[in-house]
Amino acid sequence: MSHRVLLTILSFVVVLIIATLWGVHHATYPITNAKAQSVKIAKKYAGLKTTSGFYWTNLNTTYYTVAGTNQQQQAVYIIVPQKGGHVRVLQQKAGLSRNEALSQIWSKQSPKKSAIGCLKRV
Repeated sequence: MSHRVLLTILSFVVVLIIATLWGVHHATYPITNAKAQSVKIAKKYAGLKTTSGFYWTNLNTTYYTVAGTNQQQQAVYIIVPQKGGHVRVLQQKAGLSRNEALSQIWSKQSPKKSAIGCLKRV
């Protein structure tokens, strides 16, 4: 093969890689930005020290939840409304585990669609 063909193929591969990276960045930017803002708010208003998870839910209103530990080393969830408003801090030990919540739903109702899709982890 000539150098011109190799250069053309290499240029095409580089453009393809750059376009793919741009596409991934563009697609993930909204949730990455929401996570960064929610963690910033959780640190400022709820004393979050470390982060162990980020979740979002959109039933009628969108809420972001940051899981982690506060300054007293307690495991907490900080719930941040997307449109602003009151930031809530919940103790993780006071709530149900994911499996406990699903068991309660399945025992009281017969859901046609799994409740797992209601809460997304990032």
